[in-house]
Amino acid sequence: MKSRILYMIIAVLILSVSCTKEVYIHVGPNWESLEKLRPGTENFNIYVDAEDEYVEGEPIDITVNSERSGRLWILQVDSNDDVSMLFPNEMDENNAIPANIDVKIPPTGADWKLSVSEPFGEAFLVFIVTTGSTDLSDVLENQKSFSKTIHVVSNDPQWVIEKMIINIKRKDE
Repeated sequence: MKSRILYMIIAVLILSVSCTKEVYIHVGPNWESLEKLRPGTENFNIYVDAEDEYVEGEPIDITVNSERSGRLWILQVDSNDDVSMLFPNEMDENNAIPANIDVKIPPTGADWKLSVSEPFGEAFLVFIVTTGSTDLSDVLENQKSFSKTIHVVSNDPQWVIEKMIINIKRKDE
């Protein structure tokens, strides 16, 4: 009887410790590369405010605040491990972010929106603010190589990253 109680206590302790650490799932190499990416040597903070669950067709509104002026890049890795650039985009190429001012994506009054669609499930959002000359959109569009993007960003010491996972559901769920 005492050994059962001891095993139960150990199990509860293990579960409680493992539940406190956020664990990212890895659906493929793109997801894993971004999850492992760490900021450059000149650290500053960025703050992201967004919901963590969305229903198909629902608009996404994101607020980002950076302690330093720079340029904001928002990448998404979907549940199929496909990478897309959410911001900047063809509708809004101005990704300047001033220091300590909330920036809404999409901007208030914009004639475009971000909304969720397939594939459903977990999606990984990555928010990068660069203060150097790194241009992620050029690398993604011209090189068609995500690994080159990670390499370029990693070599720029003046950038930070914030990450979050969102859940995308079907309308009928």
